[in-house]
Amino acid sequence: MISLVGKTQGATNITTTYGSAEDLEAYRFNRGGDRVDVIWKIRSTMTSTISLPTSKFISATNHLGTTIEPRTVGSSVEFDVGFMPIYIVRQP
Repeated sequence: MISLVGKTQGATNITTTYGSAEDLEAYRFNRGGDRVDVIWKIRSTMTSTISLPTSKFISATNHLGTTIEPRTVGSSVEFDVGFMPIYIVRQP
């Protein structure tokens, strides 16, 4: 996934943007006008659900580069996050 974060500037811990710091770890990389959020679960083998506004969502992939299709719930998109990271490309 170096293609997503390889030419970015800075990494900011954004764990609380997506949930509890006890369950998730998340970092944001600035990539031109977009943001790449890398999120994974740090506890348990169960998954957690995260969401973000549909208007901010661009794309998502798993750690192998396979596209992940979100669930649309109202004006948000949702993803299940497990131990393996997901990469969400979003607008600021």
